[in-house]
Amino acid sequence: HGWAALAHAAGDPVKEADVLHNLAEVCHRAGALDAALQGSLAAAERGTPRIRLAALANAAHVAARLGLRGEYERCLARCDAALPAHGLPYERAQWLLTLAAACDAADDDRAASYRHRGLELAWAHRFTELLM
Repeated sequence: HGWAALAHAAGDPVKEADVLHNLAEVCHRAGALDAALQGSLAAAERGTPRIRLAALANAAHVAARLGLRGEYERCLARCDAALPAHGLPYERAQWLLTLAAACDAADDDRAASYRHRGLELAWAHRFTELLM
C-alpha cells in the first residue's frame, strides 16, 4: 500500500514528501530503522519547511538509534538552523520533543534543553496530548 500511495503522489514533490514522511514514521515504529532513515531523509529533500523539519527531526532520532553520530549531528544542525522562532506552535513543540528524544537516544546532554522548550510551548498553548 505504501508503494501505491507514493505512486499516486508521483510528480508532486509536496505530496511525495508527505507520503515518504508518513511511511518513514511507520517504518520507525515497526523497527525498520534503515528504511525509516532513508524515507525521512528523502522526505526532507522534497517537502515544505513544515514537512522538512518533521522529517529531519525524525531522521535525527533514527540516526541516533542506529548509532550514526555524523548523520544525527547533521540532521540536528539542519533542524536548529531552520526551526522558526515564531508561528506553528504545535509543530514547533512536536519538533522540539522529537529532537529531545533524538538526543536521549544519542546520550546527548542537549536533550534537556529541547525537552524544556517543547514542553514549555505545549504547556503555554495547552497541547495536552504533547504533555503526556
